Amino acid sequence: MVSKEDQPKILYAGDLPIEATSGGQLLLHRLFREYPADRLMVIHSCSHGLGKHPDKEIPGVATFRLKSPYIPGTRFAPIGHLNKWISYLYDRYIVPGKIRRQAKAFQADIIITVMHGYFWIAASKAARKTKIPLGIIIHDDWTISLTIESVKEKILKDFRLAYQEAAECFCISEAMISYYREQTGRNGIMLPTLGQDMIPLPAEEKKENRFLMGYGGSLHGNYALNFINTCHALDTVDGKMIAYTNVDLAHLRAYGLKSDNVELHGFIPADQLLIRLASMDALYLPMDFSPERKLNMTIAFPSKVPDYLMLRKPLFIHAPDYASVVQWARDGGHYTGPVVTTNDINDITEGLSELLDPGKYATARAGVQAMSDQEFNHQKIRTDFFQRIAELTGKSKTVSKQQANIQ
Repeated sequence: MVSKEDQPKILYAGDLPIEATSGGQLLLHRLFREYPADRLMVIHSCSHGLGKHPDKEIPGVATFRLKSPYIPGTRFAPIGHLNKWISYLYDRYIVPGKIRRQAKAFQADIIITVMHGYFWIAASKAARKTKIPLGIIIHDDWTISLTIESVKEKILKDFRLAYQEAAECFCISEAMISYYREQTGRNGIMLPTLGQDMIPLPAEEKKENRFLMGYGGSLHGNYALNFINTCHALDTVDGKMIAYTNVDLAHLRAYGLKSDNVELHGFIPADQLLIRLASMDALYLPMDFSPERKLNMTIAFPSKVPDYLMLRKPLFIHAPDYASVVQWARDGGHYTGPVVTTNDINDITEGLSELLDPGKYATARAGVQAMSDQEFNHQKIRTDFFQRIAELTGKSKTVSKQQANIQ
């Protein structure tokens, strides 16, 4: 094994905590959880409701939770707006000094941040002042998290500078790399999304003699409309949708659900979700069709893809033509299931017909396995990431030599 003393000391400083919960927090936890705890330090925000689950953080890691000053009474709009400003100014002018002091005490070899909120500004300023290499991780269209419109242009300039100065920028899709290359003039590199590590799955056992489609995720806004149209199309072939989500049946009825072929459950932990979805015939993968979310759909990549692929079941991708997941499915070299790029029920029904064809269904299952093994090898993703960190900190020769001695 590579000795812990030869691993770079990483200081993570970001808006998102590293915890086994959901979204970006969970992706960070999956990335860092096997790293030696004494070579990792975490500084994260506790503002805006973040950092409520210290029990789900990585055990043994020195963690500092920062919270900006706060004025009670957010239901009163002016106070709510004032708190946004206080949080922004705190992250911009107070947090950099706190990061610098901890980086010096920890003797950090590199600072890693994630693009979300304003905390990354503090990380980039601290790295610039201390001359410690900076690594930037981007999961999605981070500008969605900006809450003060009047400083947006200034923040975009800050981002371009940070992206250009960073030792490395880790992007979740090739489309994201291309987009930010156009914005900043420099290349990033791929950091594929990390799914749940392989877990023992039960033998396939269907409880109903009908076609079952499974889904795990939120159904807010336009996702609900996608979902409802797919349920109506499923109803025409006597199919059923089983979803683990954040809404109830009354919510979907209000949005226009007319069929009775839907079974809803609340959110459950990722490993339990995979076990539940293992008995489905196919897995539903929607993306937002709304124009205001076009950029995020173009450059982001759904984190549930590697989890779904692990189950070796066909995917039913329901997303606009420009979505990164559509391009991934078309360019991957393997058929993983139908891709429907409209919200028209006739198109959705035509896509379902592919899954009802035994030959195409078998081909899709084989394609899913191939794509899972080819693109989402979890250990390889972690190894490549930390090898790059070692290169950036001048420790790659030691790490590479010891890895070679293992082989």
